[in-house]
Amino acid sequence: MNNLGELSQAEIDLVNKHRKEKLRVEKANAMVVLALHTATAYEQWLQKEKRGSSFSTFCNEFGFDVENSADMFKVVEQLRRSAQDNTVSHLI
Repeated sequence: MNNLGELSQAEIDLVNKHRKEKLRVEKANAMVVLALHTATAYEQWLQKEKRGSSFSTFCNEFGFDVENSADMFKVVEQLRRSAQDNTVSHLI
């Protein structure tokens, strides 16, 4: 027990809301890292294998076949397009 005494239901609800938001942010941050890592690995794989990108290639050949693979493919393609459109042209 701590020196706070008993918490009211409103205080408990506030703590639970804070914990839920903290967990949501942690999960979102983890998804950002996973998306960036996956996009990098996929782009390297595509270049090495001299392959074009498609959802089928992403899942069946690259091997990203998990529950959210369709959503991840969309994010990966957005990241690849953004990198090709913005980064590469400035580096050449």
